Amino acid sequence: MPKQIKTEEIPKDVRRNRAFAVFAMLASFSLGALLLAIMSFLNKDKDPNVALGIGFFAAFAAFLVLTAMHLASGIIVYHKRENYSVLFSSIGSGISAFSALINTRFALALLCSSLGAEGTARKIVGGVSFATFMANQQTAWKLLLFSMVLSMFVGFFASLRLILKK
Repeated sequence: MPKQIKTEEIPKDVRRNRAFAVFAMLASFSLGALLLAIMSFLNKDKDPNVALGIGFFAAFAAFLVLTAMHLASGIIVYHKRENYSVLFSSIGSGISAFSALINTRFALALLCSSLGAEGTARKIVGGVSFATFMANQQTAWKLLLFSMVLSMFVGFFASLRLILKK
């Protein structure tokens, strides 16, 4: 009689952690697409329409929440199982969550601007124009773009591990 190869099931908490990484990757893709659409409006010195502004803020909030949840889930899994791969991927998501927190002012100002509340948007950015504010925030933007790519890599490898059941 041939021997059967038994595969171990992925524990629920590890599977949940990887699912958070995959969802954060999807949020990162949508945030990137909406960011490109927003930039085309800002380069023409136009305010983005309401749907685009709300969509961008929703994708930004989803990216922030999902990366923070992936970080918290990874810390919990590490304490239970001492799984270093989960911990290190979650640290990557922690970097992404931190960079999203740094860029919260821009996301809020963009939402207010798209909703027509220019005075509130100007207060959020400190009374300067968006072009000046964006020029001052170049480092934060680069960190956000890096963290979006990092989140895509973490999510890609988490999805591979889910598919391969490892």
